[in-house]
Formats: sequence, C-alpha cells, structure tokens
Amino acid sequence: MSKNIFIACLISSAVCVISTETYAAVLEISSGIYYFNYEEFSQSGTSLDSEKGYLPGIKIIFSQLHNGNKYSAHASVYSGTVDYSGGTQSGQPHTTKTEQQLTQFGFEFISKQIELIPVQLNIGIKRWEWDRNILDRNNVQGLHEIYNWDEISIGLNFETKQYNNAFYWGNINALYTLSPVIEILLDTSTAKLTMGEKPGFRLRAGKTWILNNQNRYSLSIISEYWQFGRSNSVFIADFFGNPAFITEPDSTSFHTRLEFSYTAYF
Repeated sequence: MSKNIFIACLISSAVCVISTETYAAVLEISSGIYYFNYEEFSQSGTSLDSEKGYLPGIKIIFSQLHNGNKYSAHASVYSGTVDYSGGTQSGQPHTTKTEQQLTQFGFEFISKQIELIPVQLNIGIKRWEWDRNILDRNNVQGLHEIYNWDEISIGLNFETKQYNNAFYWGNINALYTLSPVIEILLDTSTAKLTMGEKPGFRLRAGKTWILNNQNRYSLSIISEYWQFGRSNSVFIADFFGNPAFITEPDSTSFHTRLEFSYTAYF
C-alpha cells in the first residue's frame, strides 16, 4: 500500500465518522514508557547487533461511538536513547548509543460485541516512521537511517464485567507490515532500500477504573512483535566517497510498553 493510498483511506474514514452527528466523542491521552528491543541477523541466523533501552512517549486517541461500534483515529511518538551492541565491518566488538524515535498514526474500527461470544472485532491500519541514528564512538562512524512502513491488523477485544467501578480487558491482534522502506543517510550520499514484508502480533491487557460517567483512567501493558525481511542490495558511496555494496539484514522488533491513560467522554 502506498503512502498516498493510506492517507486517503485514513482521511476518508475520519470524514465519515465526524460527519455523523449522532456519535458520542471520546478523548484518550496516554503517557508511557517503551522498552525498545531490536535485533538484526545474518543470513545464517546469527545475531549481528541489538539495540535495547527505554523510550518515554505519549499517545492521543480520538474516537466516535455509535450503536456499539467505535471508530478511532490515533497518533503516538516515543523517543530517546538506547544501548547498541554489535560489531564493526572488520568483526571487532563495538558498543555505542542509538537515538530512536518511533512515530505512528492510524485508524481503528472496533465492532459492537458479537452476540454468540463476548468479544469485539477490531481492524486497524497504521503508518509508521522510525528514525534510527547510531552514534559515532571510538573512531567508529555512526549510521543514520529512517524506516517507513504501513501496517494492517485484525484481532479480538475482550472485557470483563464491572466490579467496584472497575473492569479488566485485553486484546490480541495479528498484524502485517506493508511496503517497508529504509532510507540510509550518509555524509556523501543517500540510498533507499526495500525490506521484506512480514507478519507480526500485538497483545494488550489492562484495567480501567471508572470515576463517573464522563471520566475514567487505565493502566495497561502492551507487547508487539514485527519483522523486516532482508532488503535488496545497492551500490552507494561510503563515508569516504568510495563505492560500496550495501544490504539491510533480516531484523526483528519485540517491544513492550507500559501506559497510563486518562479517558474523557463528551
């Protein structure tokens, strides 16, 4: 899916939601901490490098409710610095820091509860941008990369009955990355590589406390996993201006985040 098609779908869906006057509005604001866990692999499956650490962030969701269905537009950003552990081109061990920023926006539909079983169907679409800047250290040149991809997902939501003005809930989603592209930014040149599309999943569980009809707050934990397949190979001028053959390896991202949310109904 191209970026233009994704944006068109998002805008058209949002317009349909907003134009329906009978909907009730919901605003959710979340702050959280994101445990970033990324790893790259050789063709033989050996680990090449990993990046791990904590990223603070914020998320905003605007939703409309109608006849038990929920239509949401959302955006989030998490950024910070994590630890990098890998090796140089010559095979020497190397550690440094990596500046990370993960940004996403998207749209989600959650159905009213299915009659036969107490679950709700959810369908989502997102646009991701990941800014990854491996910093220079010990005379080893860093590397700045920007990833962009779309994501589609489908899953089920579960919710317990209320007890003492609180309830537990969870959801499980299968996801798939679409059209992942990486832009490599060097001092002398840039290059774009196309990564392989892969499946993944997202799990979420939480508890919500109801203050009154208009206000509630929640605490939740989310784990999400996605992959990128090995990219195509291109020639590019390296840091010294010499032609070099470059390929992005297979990679996995297995992140976990803890969120505290406040929700207001209008």
